[in-house]
Amino acid sequence: MLNRLIGAVFRAAVVIFIIALPAFILPNTTLNARELSLIAGGVVAAFTIFEYAAKSPGFVDFRFAPPYNRMRVAIIATELLLIAFYFRDLTLGGPMVEFGAKFAFLAEMPGSPVRMTLEMFADTLTPGQLSRLGVVMSLAMVTAIGLSVVFAALLWLSRWPVDRAGFNLWVNMPNFEPSEVGKTERRLYRDGMLNIIFAPLVLYAAPYVLPLASNTLGSNLLREPQSVIWLATLWAFVPASLIIRGAAILKINRILRQAKQL
Repeated sequence: MLNRLIGAVFRAAVVIFIIALPAFILPNTTLNARELSLIAGGVVAAFTIFEYAAKSPGFVDFRFAPPYNRMRVAIIATELLLIAFYFRDLTLGGPMVEFGAKFAFLAEMPGSPVRMTLEMFADTLTPGQLSRLGVVMSLAMVTAIGLSVVFAALLWLSRWPVDRAGFNLWVNMPNFEPSEVGKTERRLYRDGMLNIIFAPLVLYAAPYVLPLASNTLGSNLLREPQSVIWLATLWAFVPASLIIRGAAILKINRILRQAKQL
């Protein structure tokens, strides 16, 4: 119990650090913005402690099958760092401006979700703001999807979840409830494929969701660096997370299928 609690507190501290990081990296961030980021981090950290200190998880998949969740944390942390330092270097000067520009090709690629999003805001944002948004979205997309494919391949090709005898499907997938035990393998395959199929659909939802969010939450949503950082990060992280989850579920499905053949 004590070890679980210590581990939960450590993970909560990491969560607070990651969520608050952009507000402290960006120059000229107000004290209120930093306090709000710490409060948001505290809320998510409280959930993390509740989830990881409990004997049995209630929401988090593969809690007892590392490094699945560590991979997801690594993706969102990498996105936040890269985009936050890009905005910082836009103001103070630095190598991230040139580095980010290398990914802006997605803003020019026909049919890309980045270009489609920029076209939706062509009349509401200045050319400079459009250029900045294109770089940030491109950077987030390439980083998240690239890392997710690498991590998914590692999960699939490695011996994860290593100790087959000690892997409990029901504990590691608390929200998975097949209608019949005999259909578990079929449900896993279907769910795994659906996660991977939905990943690109989430990317292409941006041109339609962001304008609605901008109209609802205010026109400055895509003008303020901190809100742009989080919007771009979460937009790219969700499909990346779906790719990893789909690969993990398909791997579990393969293990069950092989176990039946023994």
